[in-house]
Amino acid sequence: MRPKGKAIKKKNLGHH
Repeated sequence: MRPKGKAIKKKNLGHH
């Protein structure tokens, strides 16, 4: 779950 949260944050920054 820790690695998945980091990947989601990176995608959120690029999507935003």
